[in-house]
Amino acid sequence: VGRASRVAQVRDQLAGLLDDANPSEDETPEASARKSAAVGFPDRICLSRESGRHYVMTGGEPLALAYESVLRDPDFLIASEIAGETKGRGTGGVGSRGLIRSAIRFEPAWLEELFADRIEETVEVAFDDDRKRVTARRRRTFDDLTLSEETASVDEAADPADVAEMLVEAALEDLDRAFELSDTDRQFLDRIESLRRWRPELDLPAIAPDEGEPERLREMLEQVCWGKRSFNQLRHVHLEGRLKQYLSHEQLQALETYAPASLEVPSGRELDLEYEPGEPPVLEVRIQEMFGAAQSPTIADGEIPLQLHLLAPNFRPTQITDDLASFWDNTYPEVRKEMRARYPKHPWPERPRKAEPVAM
Repeated sequence: VGRASRVAQVRDQLAGLLDDANPSEDETPEASARKSAAVGFPDRICLSRESGRHYVMTGGEPLALAYESVLRDPDFLIASEIAGETKGRGTGGVGSRGLIRSAIRFEPAWLEELFADRIEETVEVAFDDDRKRVTARRRRTFDDLTLSEETASVDEAADPADVAEMLVEAALEDLDRAFELSDTDRQFLDRIESLRRWRPELDLPAIAPDEGEPERLREMLEQVCWGKRSFNQLRHVHLEGRLKQYLSHEQLQALETYAPASLEVPSGRELDLEYEPGEPPVLEVRIQEMFGAAQSPTIADGEIPLQLHLLAPNFRPTQITDDLASFWDNTYPEVRKEMRARYPKHPWPERPRKAEPVAM
């Protein structure tokens, strides 16, 4: 009885606060009292979160409605008394929550009526790392409480330059994944980066984001990403063709001359080169195709020797070397002895420098 009497007393006091608020004639004293409590204590307004009896109060504090409360999980309430805390199971993944001992129901429609100037609608544009795309979310908030949230149109909500910049930032983290680079695309990028290190006077852009002048790569990618929203769209871009547009005729010519995509071996076949910036380019070739060559092949006007991966007929490396002459003199005799026994149908001449190469 005493508790009910105190509640009635508080109700009457709050109702008195509405004398200057001009409540409507059809509004009940109880509704007026609850509105008064909200106006008097806006920092105690709580919004239901997660599930069950879990709430978050203006300011971000997580709270739990006491089980003995007569309220049955309203969307909004005013926490008139907070005491103690609840821990462990049933707290929605939060270690501990303040416990709402006494609460007043608050109707959602009253927010517009009482706090229209504190309700904001904003659109947040960000890169969704899970979906690998730029997204927009429209959020309606009361102070720092999120009232509603929904997907918005990126085209309508965002500046195209901002969208391109977000996509570039994400793509720079992993170019291979962003563009789903083919072997040809990756080789092209590695050729540019390798040649940039060998010939700095060519002023080639730095392809590795953490090397040289990453801003130049960023500028090129901004043009490539313009009008795109996702990695899925970037994967339809012919990256090599697009990036060639940003290289001068002199740079493109130097790329073909000093860092070629392939090289003709003595057998007459054209074989692809593998580039890895900071490492010598690799040429995988079967031994028989190098017969007749006295020295290791080079690129970059003779300055960069290739690392030869000399393959057996089963395409497995028998030797890795950048000194073919030394291989012929020192290692080949042993390789010849072993390979003749394993692959007798293939030629294994005693004097490989004088032998005719064989395309296999």
